Amino acid sequence: MKLSLLLLLCLPFGTFAQNWLPVVPGETQHYRLPDSNHVTHSLRIDSTRQFGNNTIYYLNRIIRWKNFGELVALKDQGQFLGQTMTLAANGQLIIEHQSFFLDTAIVLQPYAGLGQSWLAVQESNTQASVTNLEETQILGVTDSVKTITFSNGAVWKLSKHHGLVEAPDYLNQNAQVKLTGLETAGLGDRLYRMSDFFDYQVGDVLQYSFYSNALSGETTESCKLTFLENQVNNAADSFSYTVERRSVKKVFGMFNYTEFKKDTIVLKYFKQDWLRIANHHGQLLSVPWEGYSYATFFNQGIILGKKQLFGAPDNDTCAVYQVPVDPDNWLTFIDGGIDCRSEERYCEVFRKQLGRTNYQYNFIDNSGGETLTGAVIQGDTIFGTIKPDWVFTQTNSPSIKATLQPEPNPTTNTISISLPEGWNDGELLVYRLSGNLEKRQKVERTDRINLDLSDLPGGLYLIMYQGKQGILTGKVLKM
Repeated sequence: MKLSLLLLLCLPFGTFAQNWLPVVPGETQHYRLPDSNHVTHSLRIDSTRQFGNNTIYYLNRIIRWKNFGELVALKDQGQFLGQTMTLAANGQLIIEHQSFFLDTAIVLQPYAGLGQSWLAVQESNTQASVTNLEETQILGVTDSVKTITFSNGAVWKLSKHHGLVEAPDYLNQNAQVKLTGLETAGLGDRLYRMSDFFDYQVGDVLQYSFYSNALSGETTESCKLTFLENQVNNAADSFSYTVERRSVKKVFGMFNYTEFKKDTIVLKYFKQDWLRIANHHGQLLSVPWEGYSYATFFNQGIILGKKQLFGAPDNDTCAVYQVPVDPDNWLTFIDGGIDCRSEERYCEVFRKQLGRTNYQYNFIDNSGGETLTGAVIQGDTIFGTIKPDWVFTQTNSPSIKATLQPEPNPTTNTISISLPEGWNDGELLVYRLSGNLEKRQKVERTDRINLDLSDLPGGLYLIMYQGKQGILTGKVLKM
């Protein structure tokens, strides 16, 4: 039987500062599971209510999954520290879990001294005692930490000023989670910020492929964006850039055609769009159509929904949910139950420095997506490969002023190339005939280039030299 909060009303009144609380008011505490390279849990106090002389702290909630013979998702579920903390006037703290996963109450005596013991869980007669008290470093700051050991083997570590340092996650095989960041204090791990993803510089290049499939037909598009100007935004509610856009679009359906385009556009990333992602770690959030999904972190960014090949079966989680309204749906009788829209797919992947690298959707009679295929950031190709500009022109061939004559040709390793007079500053690029960039080499104050191709597989390659005067091209056969 769950311990009633009414017991707290009979406790003697006392005054306690907000020290030794597992979750610090005004702070967001980040934790990692063992061997994780990213934040796996974030705890904060969402709201507070006074109940007589007792203070109830409501903690942030997440989605959790449970197998009741079929996989079911439940929203507004507590994390490893439960859903509420109730602090009595005398300092006793009750942590409550109320869900289909766990329904119990844990009593803590955060102000107990070394050697003191108490009944922590009434249902299982679990005892707890303070087994250690020491001064130690918490994320580089000295603090007092007490170790609370439970008779079932669980161990909690609680600090005086920085919240819970370590505790088992009962819903992850009792794996011990550890404090790795304090958002407000600026210590350790922090939440991702918009600037981590969308802060581009002049000269950066992003290349995407797009596709969409509907009853009217199929469209594919390849698009290359070169950042020309970082626009000043006094409102600070978006990142705004002037970019050169080159694209080639192919349409198949009632009308078949190919369209090439080159223009200059203003590209904006809005803060309000980012907040819907950043504020919903593991919680329910709206997707672009009627439905809901969730966000999770990984070591280089954030995933919304679930990345999955279309048509593949769901195994552990679902990408799109809806709040059930059909009275015949048994989930309407489960507190927090949400229904999987198994026929629909949704995923967005955001990576640091690169922005959105993947977007997939599939609902009713429409599907599509976007994939980042290449990125040059601050002069370095850090993702995929960038196609040359001529791929996006209607002639689909480079503008040639002269022809390069590599020697020897064919070759097994190194070639030598002579440049025309005055062409001694530029860049040499080596492409596969498919358009994939394989090598690039800066050329400065020389009219003869030596290029090592020994690390490339055999085949025919396009060599392009880009200088102030224009473009020179040639071909070489690597044996």
